Amino acid sequence: MSSTDTATNEKVFKHPLGTITLLNDTNYASWKADCEQVLHGIKAWRIVMGEEGETENPEGMTKAAIHGRRAYEDYTTRRAQAGAIIYGSCSPEVKTHLDQVRDPARMWEILTEQMETANTTVGRLTLFRQFCLLCPVPGQPISSYFSQLLNITNQLAGTPEAVPDMVLKNHIFTTLPEMFKISIKVLQSRADVTIRQIMSDLK
Repeated sequence: MSSTDTATNEKVFKHPLGTITLLNDTNYASWKADCEQVLHGIKAWRIVMGEEGETENPEGMTKAAIHGRRAYEDYTTRRAQAGAIIYGSCSPEVKTHLDQVRDPARMWEILTEQMETANTTVGRLTLFRQFCLLCPVPGQPISSYFSQLLNITNQLAGTPEAVPDMVLKNHIFTTLPEMFKISIKVLQSRADVTIRQIMSDLK
């Protein structure tokens, strides 16, 4: 398990069961989905959700005791791995919320409280302002820009501040550099074009 940079200049946490873009102040929704998949993969999701508690660690050499110790070791291993995955998939700024916290269930609760900004009106307005200010960064792949847009719109989906498809399309068309001018005209002429199609064609 490790953190590294991808071709899109996004730092990620690599695990044998999946890659997670490090959690920051704009990508909670996608981080949560990716992290959950990896936690399911190591069979630790129920631990993180508080649905599976610590088992007994019995002494003795009976079959029941030996089986119990194995179950205890399996639980503690999965619990420790879950904590390492959650902590390791956070950016340095986010890790400050988890200082001295070792329980993966508590880690998850803290990150939900601190990072799921779509839960509050102030948080949603902050996300919407970030959306309005987003534009392509020279030298970075356009896919990185689209990823940032989707991270925010996914977090706002289903809330009063949800971004309509027409607003998202207009934001994309009006923020892209001159080199996309012809492609934009073609896409704008297609009334039924979807956001996914727009992003796929422009990539």
